[in-house]
Amino acid sequence: MSRGKQSDEFYNLKENFVGYQQSFDFYPTPDTCINIIMKDMKNIIKEYFEYDELDFLEPNAGVGGFLKGLIDHKEDLKIKSITALEISPPFVEILKENYKIDYIQQTDFLKWNSKEEYKFIVMNPPFRDYVDYQGKRKTYDAWLFHLYKALLLPFKLDKYIYIILPDGPRTDDLFNYNIKLSPMEKDLMKTKYKIDYKDLPDYQIEELGKCDNFIKFNIRGKPSKMGLRCKILRILAYGG
Repeated sequence: MSRGKQSDEFYNLKENFVGYQQSFDFYPTPDTCINIIMKDMKNIIKEYFEYDELDFLEPNAGVGGFLKGLIDHKEDLKIKSITALEISPPFVEILKENYKIDYIQQTDFLKWNSKEEYKFIVMNPPFRDYVDYQGKRKTYDAWLFHLYKALLLPFKLDKYIYIILPDGPRTDDLFNYNIKLSPMEKDLMKTKYKIDYKDLPDYQIEELGKCDNFIKFNIRGKPSKMGLRCKILRILAYGG
């Protein structure tokens, strides 16, 4: 990635300041994950979209890991347009400085509305988030909210969602269509984010692989890391 002086300074800060990652649940997408997804998308497009021009959405753009992959493979992916969303204003500055794409917006994807139809969505959403609920500070699985939001975006016939998720029992339930929402999650989806989880389209899931999503940093001169094992999923939504 080509970065200017200001971007370099901020990039170094976010890479080494552990508090920043903890506050924003920021884990740059590993190159291994990006490469797996780009390879799979190229195969899908070669087989099913040989003569199409395609619109892409990256709703959790961060500092542009997926965007770089899309731009590097733009011809093979038959890209017509790329839209990027990012909630963090400093990251949006980095994106605008380094990537000349169709549209970059600073916004919360969960509160974003669009009538545009995207054939491919690539995303590495925040896994956890915090909320003040009934007078208490609670955590919830933010990745599930982001996935449902992506599934509910308008589309014709079908769309492909590539998503990186924590490798654990709850994400295993995706394969069984057996996610049980807690009362708090139902309430948050309905009241705060207006996500109609009861109206999800039909979808099929395939796991493409696993990867370690860790951030390395220093604390008082000692190397350390934090993160977790992740799975890479391709989700085909249909019936739109």
